[in-house]
Amino acid sequence: MQVISDITAVILAGGLGTRLQPVVPDKPKVLVEVLGRPFLVYLLDQLVSLGLHKVVLCTGYKGDKVQECFGGAYRSLRLLYSREDEPLGTGGALRLALPCFSSDTILVMNGDSYIDADLGTYLDWFFQKDREVSF
Repeated sequence: MQVISDITAVILAGGLGTRLQPVVPDKPKVLVEVLGRPFLVYLLDQLVSLGLHKVVLCTGYKGDKVQECFGGAYRSLRLLYSREDEPLGTGGALRLALPCFSSDTILVMNGDSYIDADLGTYLDWFFQKDREVSF
């Protein structure tokens, strides 16, 4: 039986943010403030409430700023970074990050989207059957 806390979460945070660059040219999308907090905080808080312990941040554009802002931990989460030197797309970002994964199951999230969903219920559903992938 899969233990939720053993799952590695992955947040795709390497986009160029071309539509936001005219408004916030000095920040990657995940650091743009929403209600006074970097957007990434909302995703990380979701993962904390789920009981996860490890998150891999797949960064690219201005990824150094993300690492400077969060460092190696956020609340109870250990943060690891996988940095693209050039845009690799979703599959390329995940492949580059493979050495950071310590679990057979990973939960992949987009760094520029927030869904107010109970991820625990989703993971319960996922593990009820012998699923290998879900979108």
